[in-house]
Amino acid sequence: MESERTSSKGLLTPGTSLVLLEAQAATGFIIDPVNNKKLSVEEAAAQGVIGHDWKKKLLSAERAVTGYTDPHTDKTISLFQKGEFYFFVDEATKLILKSTTTTRAGGKYQGKTVSLWDLLYSKYITEEERRELVQQYKSGAINIERFMEIILTTIQQ
Repeated sequence: MESERTSSKGLLTPGTSLVLLEAQAATGFIIDPVNNKKLSVEEAAAQGVIGHDWKKKLLSAERAVTGYTDPHTDKTISLFQKGEFYFFVDEATKLILKSTTTTRAGGKYQGKTVSLWDLLYSKYITEEERRELVQQYKSGAINIERFMEIILTTIQQ
C-alpha cells in the first residue's frame, strides 16, 4: 500500500510515513511493497508507489547518500551500497585479491597487469557474482586460482 494512503487511512501519521520513506530513500531505494522491488525515487513516483507531492522531499534524502561513482563500473551507487560490499570483504581477503595479478584478462584490460580485486570490481562482474565469488573463496569452496579462472572466463564471455 502506498505510504501516503496508509496515512490517509489513519494507519500512520503523515509525519511517520514521510520519515519511513525518507529512511528508505536514504538507503538509495524505495521498496515497492506490492512487487517487492527496489526502486529509485524517480521510479517509485512514476509507478505510483509514492505520490508526486512527496517526490521532491524524498529526492533530497536520496541525493544525500547517492552520487558515489564506483570507479570500477562507473555506475552511480549509494554510500550504503558501497559500504555493504566492503563490509563483507575482510582486510585479509582484500589484501590477497589486490596482490593476485594477471596479464591474461581481456576487455579493457587486454595486455595489462591487473589485480584480481580490480577485475572483481570491473563492469564485467555483477554485484551478485562478486558476493558469490567472495563467499565461495572465504568458505574454502574455491581457491584463489579458481577464483581468477572464473573471473577471466566471465570477462571473456
